[in-house]
Amino acid sequence: RGVEQSRTAEAIRAEMVELAAQGYKEVTLLGQNIDAYGRDLPGFAPDGSGRRLWTFTDLLQHVHDVEGIERIRFATSHPRYFTERLIKACSEMPKMMPFYHIPFQSGDNEILKEMKRGYTHQRYRRIIDTIRHYMPNAAVS
Repeated sequence: RGVEQSRTAEAIRAEMVELAAQGYKEVTLLGQNIDAYGRDLPGFAPDGSGRRLWTFTDLLQHVHDVEGIERIRFATSHPRYFTERLIKACSEMPKMMPFYHIPFQSGDNEILKEMKRGYTHQRYRRIIDTIRHYMPNAAVS
């Protein structure tokens, strides 16, 4: 793996517009840690929250209305960066498919710590509970 590198939201949107023009109906946004999108892009949100100007949630909101694209999926998520804001936003965007690929590395916090995963099994469980709260029928793998 190299250094994480985010494409601009405009470049991603433009590619989706082109795919829609070619007749594609579904797009899968793919990244090693897709929810870390934007951490390497400049700027911070103007709301004073301290979050980056572009997060994965912001990207999804930016591309969700591309005409002709009917379904949007994404993979692979990392529990360290997975937020309730993302889950809630996905539940509110009809083109987002109710599917989350969040690899489960271990149920043992000591092993997770040794692996430098950056989360606990309790955090992972809270993510699943939050998904179930907003999208009870979502698939999780």
